[in-house]
Amino acid sequence: MEDTYIIGSLEQLRAISDQLRVTILHVLRDQAMTTKQLGDRLELAPAKVHYHVRELERVGLVQLVETREKGGILEKYYQPVARNFSVSSEILLSSPPDEVFSLLSDMLEQSKADFLRSARQSLERKNDLDNVLLRLVQLRATHEEMTALSEQIFALLQPYEDRGNNGDGEVLQGMFMLYPKSNELQREFEMEKATTSAASRIVSSQVVGVLHYSRAELENLVAEGKRLRLWVVGMCVFANDVEPELAELAVEKLTLVGKLNASPAVAEVLEHKRS
Repeated sequence: MEDTYIIGSLEQLRAISDQLRVTILHVLRDQAMTTKQLGDRLELAPAKVHYHVRELERVGLVQLVETREKGGILEKYYQPVARNFSVSSEILLSSPPDEVFSLLSDMLEQSKADFLRSARQSLERKNDLDNVLLRLVQLRATHEEMTALSEQIFALLQPYEDRGNNGDGEVLQGMFMLYPKSNELQREFEMEKATTSAASRIVSSQVVGVLHYSRAELENLVAEGKRLRLWVVGMCVFANDVEPELAELAVEKLTLVGKLNASPAVAEVLEHKRS
């Protein structure tokens, strides 16, 4: 058995994208088994396991390593062609984008479903979530640093993968992803952030009756980077010491049904903001 096998076709990648087949490869790498033994180990019907093993054998990821005759029945023992599998980036770059996208989408959906199943079970059983790891990160790195980082991460994982199926601890499964952030997503994020930021600076007031603002109140709003959006039915009063420049900065929009009580200069400023 080789140490690492480079997956060289989209067909092979599609075959290994199934989570059950990944489990089969992981179990068989420690010990050659028949499909019956493998089914017993995974608590699955032998026919189902047989189908998946044959598919892996068909694309060259699993091989028949031994046959034994037992009670007139020929037992076939299978093992992976390597302990570890790596995907060549050339496959993804040379294949039709729609096919690659569909395959990646299927892989992500399977991982998402497995993760949610595990999380639900832990929550329903009131177990702690210490063995569930979920973290979103945003990094900045050069291509060379990215390559070094991936090597460091997989080197850290390797000792735990090498424990095989009979080592200490429970079996954990996951998918590691690190990818360039989409420029389109970045633009959407920045636009949303700008919209949210602008909305958070607006202070809306809806009053039926009398609304009064002092100079100090308006100065505090401006100091906090906020602006007023006023809707008043009745009387809107601005203190006599409020300056036109302050009113310009503090008020974004004024909808008034009634009377405005302010100095002539402030009233002129507010008149341009009325709707």
